[in-house]
Amino acid sequence: EARLFLQRSLLFKEKSDAYGYLGMSALGAVDRSAEPGESSFPQADYQEAIKNYEKALSLGLEKSNSNLYLTALSDLGLSYWMQGQYAKADEYYLKRIEVNPEFTFFPRHFVAIDYFDRFNKPREALDILLLAPGQAHNDFQKKFLYEVYARIARLYAYFEDEQNTEKY
Repeated sequence: EARLFLQRSLLFKEKSDAYGYLGMSALGAVDRSAEPGESSFPQADYQEAIKNYEKALSLGLEKSNSNLYLTALSDLGLSYWMQGQYAKADEYYLKRIEVNPEFTFFPRHFVAIDYFDRFNKPREALDILLLAPGQAHNDFQKKFLYEVYARIARLYAYFEDEQNTEKY
């Protein structure tokens, strides 16, 4: 019902907030029971989320609703990531980290994966990932901490830093 009302409201006036909330609704509800490696948005329409969030940004979401703007940046990163468009995902994740570096557990995690696995930038991956463990603020994020610690340990092993490899 919310989608229908948001779409109707756009018939009268295009508003960035309405498109932002349509982007959120396109992802669907978060499945907090999802295991690592599974989609936390099992009914997501990532293309629809991208379309609506991009429209929201073009209409000035940053100025009209700062909290929804931060959500849009993170969700755009995830949506592009799930579509295999990693460069676009990195762009939005890095913008999210730049605008508000707190609460960026997943953006840091995904950018570090891309930096190391795709670009062979281990130093950059380590630098961005080291702050992630302290930003796991809820149980859902904490379920993925082992992946972050394992990646940090692998990066330290790459740099032949035995003490930090063992620590992580």
